[in-house]
Amino acid sequence: MVVDRDVRITLVDLPVEFHRYPGWRVGVKCDILNALPQENEAGMLFMEELDDPSVTFEDLADPLPEPLRILNSRLYSAVMKACQKHSDNYQYVLSLQTEVAFGQGRQAIRILDKAHNYEAPLLAIKAGGYVSNHKCGSMQDLSEHVAQLRLCLLQMGKISQQVEVLIVPQILKNIEGIQNTGLSATIAEFENQDLMDQRSRDLIDRLEKAAIKFKAKQEENKKKVPANAAGLGKKCGYCGKDNHEEPQCYQKQRDKGGGTKGGKKGDKGKKGDQGGKGKKGAHQAVAGDGLSKAQKRKQ
Repeated sequence: MVVDRDVRITLVDLPVEFHRYPGWRVGVKCDILNALPQENEAGMLFMEELDDPSVTFEDLADPLPEPLRILNSRLYSAVMKACQKHSDNYQYVLSLQTEVAFGQGRQAIRILDKAHNYEAPLLAIKAGGYVSNHKCGSMQDLSEHVAQLRLCLLQMGKISQQVEVLIVPQILKNIEGIQNTGLSATIAEFENQDLMDQRSRDLIDRLEKAAIKFKAKQEENKKKVPANAAGLGKKCGYCGKDNHEEPQCYQKQRDKGGGTKGGKKGDKGKKGDQGGKGKKGAHQAVAGDGLSKAQKRKQ
């Protein structure tokens, strides 16, 4: 990447009126873009990080490649000049001199953004993108989705109070793919309200309760799992059949006489030995010792 050393960033004067700052800020990005070579990934990242809340003020002071370091220094000079045209903006000059390292143009922009509360519109735009584009397709993901919606509502509400009503249809649209009876009942109950009473905050609260109830039901079902559930999908080493293991094998239990039906037959057999005529049972017991009648008489 090469930045033409003859290229200069010339910004218009920083406006005194707060409501004109967003327009001035757009002009800053246009001037940076004009100074960058076309289709340069590193240069575009240099500019995009100005509007990325995840990039901290300290991160913007990280060392840059030489061409971008030059561009950053030129941006710093241009911002300082833009703040010196009106006496009402001297307060910003002082802040830049005390809080920004020399030559750190992007940090200088961040200081002005903070002073003009410019972060709020950026966060609101990002939140609006999530609400418009992010779809939730399962109850397992609903809790996380609801938490993100609550944050988006907070960020967008700083810009417009109408958000409470405006984003309701989009929230409902983005959860259409979830197939759950409890959630469907929750949504139906919400939609039965008068349109003027339907607020996104109320909808988010209801979705959160549905997600909590779903998770509680899942935990309850886990406690009801049958003892042989661990063998699902496995093959028994004894009978060769699927979906159980040898310790749970009914065939093995039957073969060893441990089955329910076998046990009953065994019981009947024992009763037959003990029941009936008492003399016959005694004779059978004696005859079973292996001695002949002659041997017994001699004894």
